Amino acid sequence: MTRPRRGRSVLPSLEAPSTLPPPVSNWVRMARVMLGPLSFLSLGVLVGATMGLLGGVAEVSLRPLEEPLRIPYVLGANGLLGAAWGLLATVLRWRGRGDPARATASIVALVVFPALAVGAGIFANEVLLEGENFLSSVSLVADTVALALAAAIALAISAATRRVLASRARVPSVPPASAGVVLIALVAACALPLRVVASRAGTGPDLVPIVLISIDTLRPDCLSGGGEPLPTSPEIDRLCREGILWPFAVTASPGSAAAHAALLTSRYPVSNGVWANFSILDASVETFAERLRAAGYRAGGFVTNTFLGRRFGFAQGFDAYVESGVTELLAEPSGAALFRSLALVQIVDKVRYRINPGYDPSFETALSWLRESDHPPFLFLHLMDPHSPYVPPHPWGDRFGARADGGPESPDHRNRFGWRPSIKSYLAEVRHLDSKLGRLRRELETLGLLDECILVLTSDHGENLVDHVPNFTHGSTIHESVLRILVALRAPDRVETGVVDPRVLENVDVIPTIAALAGLEPLPLWAGRSFAAEPVPELTTTFGQINRDFAVRTKEWKVIVRADGTRDVYHLDSDPGETRPLASTPELLAQAEDALAAWLLERSTLLYTEQARSVRPEDLSPAIRDRLRALGYLD
Repeated sequence: MTRPRRGRSVLPSLEAPSTLPPPVSNWVRMARVMLGPLSFLSLGVLVGATMGLLGGVAEVSLRPLEEPLRIPYVLGANGLLGAAWGLLATVLRWRGRGDPARATASIVALVVFPALAVGAGIFANEVLLEGENFLSSVSLVADTVALALAAAIALAISAATRRVLASRARVPSVPPASAGVVLIALVAACALPLRVVASRAGTGPDLVPIVLISIDTLRPDCLSGGGEPLPTSPEIDRLCREGILWPFAVTASPGSAAAHAALLTSRYPVSNGVWANFSILDASVETFAERLRAAGYRAGGFVTNTFLGRRFGFAQGFDAYVESGVTELLAEPSGAALFRSLALVQIVDKVRYRINPGYDPSFETALSWLRESDHPPFLFLHLMDPHSPYVPPHPWGDRFGARADGGPESPDHRNRFGWRPSIKSYLAEVRHLDSKLGRLRRELETLGLLDECILVLTSDHGENLVDHVPNFTHGSTIHESVLRILVALRAPDRVETGVVDPRVLENVDVIPTIAALAGLEPLPLWAGRSFAAEPVPELTTTFGQINRDFAVRTKEWKVIVRADGTRDVYHLDSDPGETRPLASTPELLAQAEDALAAWLLERSTLLYTEQARSVRPEDLSPAIRDRLRALGYLD
């Protein structure tokens, strides 16, 4: 077989053999006209689909999936993406023959297309469809629309690039490096943070920037300033000295969802309806973000606990909301949140987290989000580091002597990183967290926000280390080790510095205090009190709740009232660790139960008694279940 001469088409000849009858010859000629380009296109689709399938196999191998049905979906999605890429490559290659400018533009489009397609697909499925029904026809339509949209954008980029190159007086032979330069310019332009221009009423110099930081599972007695002899918290201690510290603050619940719902709504779990994990915050409950957004603030939420995700109602009121590095809500042109939604960025994030468990994409996005705008922000930042699994990143694990094998107090089981939980690994995680707060402080200082903003640092609940069984966890007991929390407020020129307030502050009191300092009116349904007012009467009795169990607390006594009918009584003055429950205290039990009944009658709403909304784990998307397993909430 002779090789075709240079410059001639490699497609089959379009001439039919002369020996065939005219009708047959016409049909053969027509078939060759159709099948010649089609075979070329088919080859491109086949090559692209093969590459996509190989990419899908690599993805499944690098990140084993808990859901078997998700494996064919991943392979199919990658194969479909590869086939679309191959088709686009073939078309662009056909169009670019003999035209250097068009060839360069085609290379740019082919490089941009996969990121656009996967990013649009993830945004459609995870954000618009909330990660559900990934095998459904709705998800298939979303993927198809994402591919079509990405192809249209890629072709538009290709056409624009060609026009720019062709507009030159002399178009030289364009080397492949030129395509790289154009691509880098495009990526750089996309990565530049967008300046958010406020258009809401109420914006202006009267709005005080607000930063609310919630640290998951942080015990205040594990801070250097709280009695821990090791240097776990230089940045937190510094912040506490620069404002007001409430050393006897308590949470409404030692469950992450219930505690944060109480914090962000100033309503107890029996009022807002979020009384356990898997509960859903009802849209009728107004959040602090909604209150601030109505006043003209730009509200951004950046969290690392799936129970605080959009699926559970916590994103309401925010302009941008990012959970565990996934952009779940975007109601503004935020370059930081858009960048985090790109598929390539998410893949890199997952790889970085597997290499370094201390990497936090939500935190990194929060810093970028702050840089975007001179519009007064409300930043809600949730940090997960002290929460299990305790795997302290370098160098903190070494400095605190934390080892994968744990210590004598460690249980036999190991987490998914191969570590056994220990006190040293928990303390090292606290120190790592503290270093991140140092980064945030420097960023606020650089932006000129540190001394202008109202900054509140709190924790949602504590942790049972070796205090109560089960050790190294929370959410199943209601002892002081999980009820006591950190609350500190820094607001120069608004509050005094170096103040230690001995009054009991509940976490429902946090946002009324912030609102008062910012000059905002409280909402009628807020249960909390403002500690910025003069003076605040001291509470004689407080109430904690985990699921359907309650704690009735005074400074001296504590009674635990469980749904199964059991009761425990502790004398906190003589037994602060709650290791010796008292017997034969019928009068005290009766007083506690009466106080609890009266409080429930005052605070409970239909959202708790009749209309509480929750979701079963099996009803969640595989992606959400994967994230909950990573945090230890699901087996």
